Amino acid sequence: MPFRQSAVLLALALACVGLMLAQTPTGTLQGTVQDSSGAFVPDAKVTITNVATNETVTLTTDATGRYVRPFLPPGTYTVAVEKEGFRTVRQENVRLNVGQNRTVNLTLEVGVVTEQIQITAAPPPLDVNTATIGQVIENKRIMDLPLNGRAVFSLANLTPGVNPTGGGATPHMGGARNAISELQIDGVTDIAPENNIGINARVYEPQVDAVEEFNVQINSLAAEYGRFAGGVINVVTKSGTNRFHGTAYNYLRNSKMDANDFFANRAGRRKGSFKRNQWGGTAGGPIYIPGLYDGRDKSFFFTGFEATNARSLAVYTGTMPLEPWRVGDFSDLRTSAGAPITIYDPLTGRPDPANPGRFIRDPFPANRIPTARQDRVAQNLMKYFPAPNTTPTNVYTGANNFTNSGTAPSDSYRVDTRVDQSWRDWWRMFVRVSTSWSESQSFNGFGNIATSSGSGYGQGRATHLALDHTLTFNPTLIGNLRYGFGRTRSRSRPFSDGIDHTQLGFPAYLAQAAALEGKEFPRFDFSGAVASLGQSGWTRLFMAPMVHTFTGSMTKILPSHTVKFGGEYRKLLINFQQAGYPSSQYSFTNGWTQQEIATSSATAGFPVASFLLGLPASGQMTHDGTAASASSYFAGYIQDDWKVTRKLTLNIGLRYEIDRPRTERFNRYSFFHMYAPSPIAGRIPAAACPACGDLRGAMNFVTPENRRQTPADANNWGPRFGFAWQVTSKMAIRSGYALTYAPSALQASGTTGASGMEGFRTTTSFFGTFDSMRTIYATLSNPFPDGFNFPPGRSLGAATNVGMGIGESNFDAYKNSLIHQWNFNIQHELPGNIVAEIGYLGNRGLGLVDGDGTFQYNQLHPDRMKLGADLLRIVDNPFFGVITNPLSALSRPTVEYRQLLRPWPHYTSVGSFRKPTADSIYHGMTLRVDKRFSQGVSFLVAYTVGKVIDNASSAVSFLGPIASSVELGIGASKLNSYDRRLERSISSMDVAQRFVFSYIYELPFGQGKRFLADAPPVVKQLVSGWQINGITTLQSGVPMIVAALSNNTFIYTTSQRLNNDGRSARITGGTTDERLARWFDTSVFSQPASYTFGNVSRTLPDVRVPGQRNTDLSIFKNTYFAENKLNLQYRVEMFNAFNTPQFGRPGPGFGFGSFGVISGTAVSPRQVQMALKLIW
Repeated sequence: MPFRQSAVLLALALACVGLMLAQTPTGTLQGTVQDSSGAFVPDAKVTITNVATNETVTLTTDATGRYVRPFLPPGTYTVAVEKEGFRTVRQENVRLNVGQNRTVNLTLEVGVVTEQIQITAAPPPLDVNTATIGQVIENKRIMDLPLNGRAVFSLANLTPGVNPTGGGATPHMGGARNAISELQIDGVTDIAPENNIGINARVYEPQVDAVEEFNVQINSLAAEYGRFAGGVINVVTKSGTNRFHGTAYNYLRNSKMDANDFFANRAGRRKGSFKRNQWGGTAGGPIYIPGLYDGRDKSFFFTGFEATNARSLAVYTGTMPLEPWRVGDFSDLRTSAGAPITIYDPLTGRPDPANPGRFIRDPFPANRIPTARQDRVAQNLMKYFPAPNTTPTNVYTGANNFTNSGTAPSDSYRVDTRVDQSWRDWWRMFVRVSTSWSESQSFNGFGNIATSSGSGYGQGRATHLALDHTLTFNPTLIGNLRYGFGRTRSRSRPFSDGIDHTQLGFPAYLAQAAALEGKEFPRFDFSGAVASLGQSGWTRLFMAPMVHTFTGSMTKILPSHTVKFGGEYRKLLINFQQAGYPSSQYSFTNGWTQQEIATSSATAGFPVASFLLGLPASGQMTHDGTAASASSYFAGYIQDDWKVTRKLTLNIGLRYEIDRPRTERFNRYSFFHMYAPSPIAGRIPAAACPACGDLRGAMNFVTPENRRQTPADANNWGPRFGFAWQVTSKMAIRSGYALTYAPSALQASGTTGASGMEGFRTTTSFFGTFDSMRTIYATLSNPFPDGFNFPPGRSLGAATNVGMGIGESNFDAYKNSLIHQWNFNIQHELPGNIVAEIGYLGNRGLGLVDGDGTFQYNQLHPDRMKLGADLLRIVDNPFFGVITNPLSALSRPTVEYRQLLRPWPHYTSVGSFRKPTADSIYHGMTLRVDKRFSQGVSFLVAYTVGKVIDNASSAVSFLGPIASSVELGIGASKLNSYDRRLERSISSMDVAQRFVFSYIYELPFGQGKRFLADAPPVVKQLVSGWQINGITTLQSGVPMIVAALSNNTFIYTTSQRLNNDGRSARITGGTTDERLARWFDTSVFSQPASYTFGNVSRTLPDVRVPGQRNTDLSIFKNTYFAENKLNLQYRVEMFNAFNTPQFGRPGPGFGFGSFGVISGTAVSPRQVQMALKLIW
């Protein structure tokens, strides 16, 4: 072996000690060579030629007549076999897809080697070498199927077992959660850390015309693939060929061609204005400089640029306070059913003489709040609510009485550039650099700085790079080295940036505190009764995640075995700063204005009345720091694909991986020991409360010597096993099992996503009362009279947060989420180059991150609810004088009795946010019918039926359909920390059935077609080149979640669920208007009594939100000229082509006018896009 090759081999072997190959952006060709008698032919010469680049690879068959060549770029190949004494055989039209392991068997006939047998028919398309389940989305589908926004990754949803519910960096794949699978571009990860633990962020999405194809694998992947819960999507970008080629295009969307929104049309409103241009082009070919360099057959380039300039249509619909309410007149206030609602005066509270333990109030005369009693801040804020301008969906509550539409400007640009080079016969490499940048402004639904619709202004930038080397040391030993880099930078700020809070009536001290992280309009929430004021929390953001990837592998080809081993190292980093509520946030409920403090009623109290009095039920001001976080990931594997017989292949693999826990540049991490002795232990009389004699809980901080919050989970072994049995030449049976690990919740993360920065970020809670709304302590006009709880860092040591709450702190030895996958399927080749496959998928997730809400570990045992109103009794506070922080409710002389019954009475809460304690189980059946493009037709049928049962459906609430009920604060959170079984239900993201039919059809008229092929030139030109393409999707809705009016368990649970009277809430039949006004039977639900949990499950088993019925269509006219070297393509694309209304989620909040009412759509009305594209 030459010295240079030996040196490279040594370097590669050393690299592979710590490296593992992520999914390669290549494929494998293999097969056997026999003579006409069936005997194996050894030492035959096999030549594999890439048709586009003319690059060749030469192999020799082994003693069993077998040849294998991995690491071939996707493309079309010719396989030629020659042997002295036999005719040469050439198999043409061998299409190799990314990630594919394709078999091409050839038979030699006796003759002279100069004689050739040429086979032009494509070899059988069955997958007979692997048990992995998935789908290749080839270039024809990528280029021709209608894509709104030209988002190429969305085509992964054409695959059986994949659905996009909830959004995220990756879709649901094979029954797993969204946002925790793997996405790669050219074999390099496109996944970077996110602020929130338990999910990932996507770095970059290439332009459509720069993508060659991609592979979606959803179950039982080989051991070379890791760090995913559901599957892997690998996108391969285009490379140059020996012929110069490219495109130039402009896609135009204009609202004049679109249909109106269903609800806007219903209300007689006109469409808003919208325009979008997507324009750009690509070019590729050999690197050829006349007289200086001829790169044909060895050096190639491909580059593309795309700009998107959009002015997007946006429609906002919400509920605004009625005019009488704005001045305190609630005389005609009613429930959605028309029952009168009484407003009670919180200053008239007193014990009920007829019912000891009850605390009651008197109503305001005539249900009107006098002007003198109205808070000055609330009066100022009322001016920021737009006036109602449309007919409400409920005449009593004024639900959805305001609408507004407009545009949101967005401009983005991206560039993809790739160079491929064959340095030697044994050394091939490529490098690709992609970058994008963007600016945007969301739609301001209110039209003023107090809007709760829209996130403000944003900027973004992304870079993605891949560098790949493939080295052939000999025909049976092949190595691969790869480096990848991905980085994004995002900034956003609210519409109200820089506001002066004193102009709203707030004291100057609030404005001064807000200036530390960003002045913006405070947030005001009204339990769904009316629209919120102020933008959502976490709007102000700077985020810069980054990932470095080093991978390597060696492949050794042995008789009957192909053995691959390798490793990977990833370095994950993120710089992060996000302000939650830097200018404060307030929530208003019925509480202050209902008759009984401990009993909620739909006919007593109103959040807007509480607001006008300046009496929030809760509130906060966050003080969020910054993070510079890093973590690392190592993995190694070995995989053996054993060709037991010509018809049976076993896939056997083992993988080991370790995610090292994150560190922070300045060691700003902490963790909570729940059972360590408290720093105030022994200072409280043991008889003062059940836990006072043995107080537990202490905050700990990382140190320069020990920088991690918890030890690494080092027991992550993942066996893989599968088989592929070719029963006949047209049928294969496959089955497999894989044990995989999802990305660790301990990877690099930001400040606000449960990373564990207690002490370095704090929250100042609003305390409007210290005795359960009996007396008033603070109002909007003076919301934080005791000052602010600014971050103390590590200065308080173990006593950090004593008297306060423990929220997003790490306090467990985390384990990585464990995923079991298994499958069984039968594949059959049908006439017409069609493959049909039916199969079963299973997925079991253990130790998943729980983000649907939080268990409250400091909850009272449910038996304490028997104490009833005694829980709210005011008693002496044993912590008075020991806990001295004036911002703590436990620094007061008295306290509610229930606080002393908590497991950790010296903390106001001990949360469990996003612990890896959830699990899921999925069973599904898939049907796939795939016809690759031939004779002018291509189609793919993907049907999935299945069920997911879990006890938490996502790692974060904003990734999924539960978000709307989370905004109400009640209903989607955990119910009882003593009984996790109450959370188990059909998943809130369960899609019972999904059918996707995608198709491409070239009309059979004109040049080279069945009809009018010999028509006159003018006629032929008119009728030639027409093409129809489409994607039809039918999908069932996800289960409904309903939310209680308030939480009156009074044992510090985070939720109280509604009661159901035993009847089903499902409604069938009815007109469209009737169903929109009452999607389910709201009469079967009621607010549970105080000191009870309620009996409704986490998701309703018998009610689902509306499903999806959508068809996207496109019509092409291809016009060829310049001897067919140029094609001018005119395209018309229609999204939701039949303008089918696809309704959104009904209102989930019991007691409000929106409960059970559908007021929006989940899919836009018909949108039309036109394009002109030059293909050369």
